[in-house]
Amino acid sequence: MEAASRLGWGTGALELGFSWSPSTPVVLDAWGLADEGGRDTGRDAVPGTRPWGTTQPLVEALVEGMGRSWNNTRLSHTALGARLRHVSHGMADEGGTRVLTLVQESQSPHMRVTTVLRSAEGGSAVQAVTSLENLSGEAVRLNALSSLALGCLVAPGSGEEDLELVRGRSAQLAENRWWGSLLSGPGGLADVHTHLHRNQSARGSVEATGTSTWTTAADLPAGVLHDTRSGRALCWQVEHDGGWHWEVDAIREGGDALALVLGGPDDLHHSAVRVLAPGEVFDSVPVSVSFSALGVEGAVAAMDGKDPQMPDADV
Repeated sequence: MEAASRLGWGTGALELGFSWSPSTPVVLDAWGLADEGGRDTGRDAVPGTRPWGTTQPLVEALVEGMGRSWNNTRLSHTALGARLRHVSHGMADEGGTRVLTLVQESQSPHMRVTTVLRSAEGGSAVQAVTSLENLSGEAVRLNALSSLALGCLVAPGSGEEDLELVRGRSAQLAENRWWGSLLSGPGGLADVHTHLHRNQSARGSVEATGTSTWTTAADLPAGVLHDTRSGRALCWQVEHDGGWHWEVDAIREGGDALALVLGGPDDLHHSAVRVLAPGEVFDSVPVSVSFSALGVEGAVAAMDGKDPQMPDADV
């Protein structure tokens, strides 16, 4: 059995755990918060260093001629994403901003993918951008590139049935209508008992897409997954004034049950295809995710850089 390499990176308030091996891509497989105290967080002494069991690659990408390993239309289980391998990583502190750079490559076709994570020191929100460079000797057609993909959504001691999805819609004169519903409820993800089907991946998805420059015309480019059992919550937003797409995908049972994939314009949803000449680089749109142990309000406040336990100042 191959030994996995592990990396911990954080801000003091938040710790993210990454892993990879010679035969698997980089995965964000755990996160923890310093203020969770003595609760059972599924971690070792350092928050986020104990893996939750997820296998979702950090990056998903579709190039012409290489589709998905499972027959579906989701931006998960992409063949190129599964072929990526860790090449290098680096950490920096840029005047109070913590920066982590992760570089991966695939050999056939020869592509280099670089993911840059940035977070304010002491914060619990992270911004991510991913770029893809064509290192092959011929042009390739890029159909989709995720900005960030992660699977550490079901914490130890919880199940997907404990998760609430909070999302919003807008319309002219009717902005920001938010609602929450169980992810496993009607209109959500079905429990298909993947262990009874030779552990093959489920294919369900809950998603939202923006198709114009009016980012709040219908579904919002943001959401929250809230663990009603532990209080943990993860909030996301796609930071782009053009096309965007996010999806929560059913994968398997247990800690590997779900994946969250965030990205900008792609071929399937926006008819957006980029032809990359040899040596050319394509950058994804920026996205941000925030983490909290204080539920939905805590995660939203963390995205805004505020302490949810502190009252707003009088203005």
